[in-house]
Amino acid sequence: WQATNNAYLYATYTRGFKSGGFSFTARNSYGAIYQPEWITTYEIGAKTDWLDKKLRVNVAVFRNDWTNLQVNSTITIPGTNLPLTEASNAANARNTGLDADVTFKPWDGWTFTSSVTWIPDAVYTNYANGQSNAFFTGLFIQRQDPRYNYALGSYNATGKLMNNPDLVATFSAQKDFDLGNGNTAFIHVDGNYTGNTQFDISNDPIARRNPFALFNAAAGWA
Repeated sequence: WQATNNAYLYATYTRGFKSGGFSFTARNSYGAIYQPEWITTYEIGAKTDWLDKKLRVNVAVFRNDWTNLQVNSTITIPGTNLPLTEASNAANARNTGLDADVTFKPWDGWTFTSSVTWIPDAVYTNYANGQSNAFFTGLFIQRQDPRYNYALGSYNATGKLMNNPDLVATFSAQKDFDLGNGNTAFIHVDGNYTGNTQFDISNDPIARRNPFALFNAAAGWA
């Protein structure tokens, strides 16, 4: 909906799938077939221009719902010490968040950009038979983790979704120069921040990457 000359509002609904398949390295106790993954996404947002189009602000709220989410698990064949990576279905999952992008060009040759993605809600809503990394099995037993099923060697991973940082933010500033006779130059700086990220379904602290920030600078001439 073109609400004004400088504001565009929208809402989307999409549904898609990723094909199922076979894990040729799997064994009978884990099953060789994994099901198609389905995702339903909802998004509502606004794209706006301000200050005589020197400032652009885009904001969106989104939600993704997965059914039969496909994951790669590192397992150990029963009776051996051979680790294998197999695809399986993690039942259901969701994430909900906010995405914002800003571009500001206050003066000739100056460009500032910033983006933020905040995902406060990212969970496996039902993942009772997960295969955690085999490295952690001893830790679960030692700690008597109630979510570890000793009989099946599986882990109830219902909870925090792995590989989903809670916050990602970036910022950049660039100054472009027109040097004449077809010559141009620029100076650029940027930074980005990534929040807590889990790399195992167990959310064990040893598999967590703490927040970190990276900063870069560049200069160029053409």
